[in-house]
Amino acid sequence: MSHHPAIEIKQASLEDASKLLPLLTQFFYDEGFDAVVKKLPTALDAMLQDSGSAIFFASNRVEVIGIATVTTTSVGLEFSRYAELEDLYVLPQSRNQGVGQALIDKVKQWCCQKQYSVLSVVVTPEDQANRNLISYYQKKGFHESERFTLFYYFNSSQV
Repeated sequence: MSHHPAIEIKQASLEDASKLLPLLTQFFYDEGFDAVVKKLPTALDAMLQDSGSAIFFASNRVEVIGIATVTTTSVGLEFSRYAELEDLYVLPQSRNQGVGQALIDKVKQWCCQKQYSVLSVVVTPEDQANRNLISYYQKKGFHESERFTLFYYFNSSQV
């Protein structure tokens, strides 16, 4: 798919953190994850310094209009090297212009270069109900799985 020529996609570095923080803050507030916002500056810096993670951002040469984050495993038995598209966000006024597709394509390209065998994305029930994200991601080449994602949360006294 061709992308709008005015959209530029770059991999973020530590120097980009200050221009990414407002967009990530808006994203997490929009999604109702207010508690994450307090940790964003620290988490963003850590992710930008982690060789197993990447952040890509889209700009229209004036402002940052979209972001995608990806985390990975170093090696696993079933999938070998595995990546997850954790966050994808495009400003509402910049949607339906190919920004999300361009970000996903860049993540896929990065994963292929790093020899990851699988790229997954988790769709929450709320996002499915509000935005039909399963259909959106299927149009981008993702396939449904019969797997369920379960979480165990560690508190600071257990770590």
